[in-house]
Amino acid sequence: AAWRKTLVELHLDVCRLGAAGVEELVAGNFPRLTTLELSRNAVGTRGGVALAGAAKKFPALTSLRLWDDRL
Repeated sequence: AAWRKTLVELHLDVCRLGAAGVEELVAGNFPRLTTLELSRNAVGTRGGVALAGAAKKFPALTSLRLWDDRL
């Protein structure tokens, strides 16, 4: 989606994303995203690994919230 290129904040707390949802999220490119809220989504180890491997897709990220995500 074209909006990914201009998105600055994304709040997805308590959305039941799980690891699969995080893997789908990091498949996109978010060059201007500075804040990503993924708390209370049970992303687990698999989702955490997916996020760690996707750092280049979030070059402007300065705030990442992963509270209560079973990491």
